[in-house]
Order: sequence, then structure tokens, then C-alpha cells
Amino acid sequence: MPTRTARTAWDGGFEDGSGQVELTSSGLGTFEMSFPKRSSEDGGGATNPEELIAAAHSSCFTMQLTALLGQAGATVHSVETSADVSLHPIPTAGSASTASR
Repeated sequence: MPTRTARTAWDGGFEDGSGQVELTSSGLGTFEMSFPKRSSEDGGGATNPEELIAAAHSSCFTMQLTALLGQAGATVHSVETSADVSLHPIPTAGSASTASR
């Protein structure tokens, strides 16, 4: 399997900075990021690491599930998977993604 690449460019500090994440391998786009948008309820039209991890988890799980169902002889017509990844404060470490469900 090929290696996939993404690139992030960031200017400024953690709370006052902003940046862009680029889906380099696929060339599908470059998306804005900032901590204020990361910590807002609606995301302010920007993506963040938690959303990207949730996308990776849901797509990987779905693809593996359909592979296993196919190996077991099932005919897969449709599968929909969602994932929630949360960012929580950690007093000694700032913050971290601590849950994926």
C-alpha cells in the first residue's frame, strides 16, 4: 500500500495562531485551521485534528467491515459509519484527544 501524505503550515502561537492543512497525496484541498475555530461548537468553517481523526476512524472501520463481511460471504449493499473524537483539557498537559467512539 502506498504512503499517504498531509502537510500542515502554522503561523503564530497555539491560541492566537492559524494554519492550513493540505491533503498532499490526493490533492483534494487545503483547509484552514485555528484554535478558536477548533474549540468552537460549529468549527467556523475550518477543520481540526479531531475531525480529521474521526474521518480516518470512520472510513477505515467501514472499509475493514465491508472486507470482513465480503470474506464471510455476505453481499454488502450499504454501510454508514460515524465517529466522534473529542478534545478535552488535561491539567498537566494542556489538552488532548481523549476519546473516539
